[in-house]
Amino acid sequence: MGEMEHGESGAPSFRAAYREMMEEIRVTPEVRGQVLAGVLRTRPKHKRNVARIWPLLAAAAALALAALVVLPGIRRGGTGNTNPGSESLSGTCYAEDEGSLAALSKAAGFSVPDLSGLFFDAADTAYPWYGDGMAEVSWTGTGGESGTFRMAAGTDDVSGDYTDYAEQIVVTLFGQQVTLSGNGDGTYVLARWTDGTYAYSISLTDGAGNGYALADWEGLTLQ
Repeated sequence: MGEMEHGESGAPSFRAAYREMMEEIRVTPEVRGQVLAGVLRTRPKHKRNVARIWPLLAAAAALALAALVVLPGIRRGGTGNTNPGSESLSGTCYAEDEGSLAALSKAAGFSVPDLSGLFFDAADTAYPWYGDGMAEVSWTGTGGESGTFRMAAGTDDVSGDYTDYAEQIVVTLFGQQVTLSGNGDGTYVLARWTDGTYAYSISLTDGAGNGYALADWEGLTLQ
């Protein structure tokens, strides 16, 4: 953050702090306007009370904005590391477990392929269909492993993972050019690709949160 403004008493200006918080939490102009309007409606009319109440209003606004940025990523099954912008604030990221791959394909309106060759035994499998057009199959392994397959119409990244990985390689998997991402130790946790019509992603981690070697990824098939 930049240098904080000071008021007449030499104390930091909470308006300046609020502006800097707003710069850190980037959202669409529409959402920013809605939150600011709410703050102004509740702003005290008497100047002698502003110094005490303004910090509370600024903090509440910042928390509201943070929730708008983070919660959509959580609802989509991601880590909350969503890319700030209008897409993460669509408000349509509700999900319903369809119970089976066939039911998921029917809800989606496109055929969701079956991923086989998993590196672990699945103790639980879910088939969420998201209201924003994304189909997902997720697995929880008996040893704490985790896996997620996502698919949606278009070519935009559907992984929900915006981690700045130390290593990325492009390999041929599933008959497509696939980008594998990992932490630079020769293992990979995320695969992303598009066939020009649909976008896909697969994330896989072991019980300790580590990825898998390229040879393991090459053993996966989509049918």
